[in-house]
Amino acid sequence: SAVASDSIRRDVLQVRAAGKPVVASMASVAASGGYYIAMPCSKIVAAPGTITGSIGVLAGKVVSREALEKIGIGREVIAGSPRAAMLSGHRPFDDDEWAVLDAWLDRIYDDFTAKAAADRSMPLEDLRAVAKGRVWTGADAHARGLVDRLGGLSDAIEEVCGLVGADRDDVEVQPFPKPHPLAAFQPPESSESVSVSAAVGEGPLAWQWVVRRFEAVTGLGSLGVLSLPPLHLPGLVPHR
Repeated sequence: SAVASDSIRRDVLQVRAAGKPVVASMASVAASGGYYIAMPCSKIVAAPGTITGSIGVLAGKVVSREALEKIGIGREVIAGSPRAAMLSGHRPFDDDEWAVLDAWLDRIYDDFTAKAAADRSMPLEDLRAVAKGRVWTGADAHARGLVDRLGGLSDAIEEVCGLVGADRDDVEVQPFPKPHPLAAFQPPESSESVSVSAAVGEGPLAWQWVVRRFEAVTGLGSLGVLSLPPLHLPGLVPHR
């Protein structure tokens, strides 16, 4: 949400005001709110294929009355003032409510673009030329001044070291929050994790059995598509 993004942006600015550099590392997606919280950072590093930008604002509501009526659910909305039920899903916006919503969105958009221009040290007109909700790849964003460097997490760490005058070899990276001990057994969330899982799958049969047994006991294994549940039968080596 705009409120949450603005709150995180404020925290980033406070950290920088305390004399600590902040570098954002964009991986697969960091658009809209993701860009909002990255734009005040000392540096922004994005992968060439990162989906970012989307400097814009969108709002609306789902009108569910007819769908609920079809399954026998009735609703009644009692409004205490003309706009009290404006966001209710019982009916569409009327003309007055559309005007109010448009005014809200205009204010948020003006605030978003003004802060983005200030954070990126860009003229407001130049920033708005690449805004309007447009989505950019990391490479496109770099060409338009929305990010500072193309690269991954290691490049972002290198930027931090440069800003604080530290030798990369002397820096130890500590992830927060610290990963849970069982996290390694959960289904992979990225292509990098998949490659690690594939490497484990090619190991000795005994090690594969340990992993499969652990999945069966904890239920942490990924079922995949058209596969059997991760059941363990005594005396049999699980296989998928």
